[in-house]
Amino acid sequence: MKELVRMKHLQLRNSLSEDEISRKSDEIEKRLFFLPEFKKSNVMLFYASFGKEVETGKMIERALAEGKNVCVPVTSFKEKTLVASSIKGLSDLEKKPSGLIEPREINSCPLEKIDLIVVPGIVFDGGGYRIGYGGGFYDRLLRKAPRGTVAIGLCFEQNIAKNIPKQSHDAKMNKIVTEERVIECD
Repeated sequence: MKELVRMKHLQLRNSLSEDEISRKSDEIEKRLFFLPEFKKSNVMLFYASFGKEVETGKMIERALAEGKNVCVPVTSFKEKTLVASSIKGLSDLEKKPSGLIEPREINSCPLEKIDLIVVPGIVFDGGGYRIGYGGGFYDRLLRKAPRGTVAIGLCFEQNIAKNIPKQSHDAKMNKIVTEERVIECD
């Protein structure tokens, strides 16, 4: 069931033009940066967008310019984990053979220091659940995060579903930000 929902919403997202993605991502950025949780956050983990995901490059640059400490995940496919690595700018990132955009060098940042995690997803529901690419990397990361760490999902409005299939290991977002609204999930 999850796979069908994932494929449907991946097709929906892939139908967006580069201009639509850019415009919608700018609106999402405005809403994200206005959130009180974002404003008071000092250390945040951003995903580095690729393909037709909500673009985070400008968000990362802006957060750094505002004095935030920004980390980006490094993926261990062998261990099925994500490790946070501090960056000073987008020039610290490169496209890996996996196709992911990740730091050139790992400057490990303990998960306990991160107070906000910006989470990608293919589809989210109003309850704060998400379907990603199916590896469970973010679910494992969020389960390990200390209590009080804020998880904010970024998603295009068209990829919000009424309800998506859930499993006991699925992590829940605190909020979801689209180009049209902020969804409170607590």
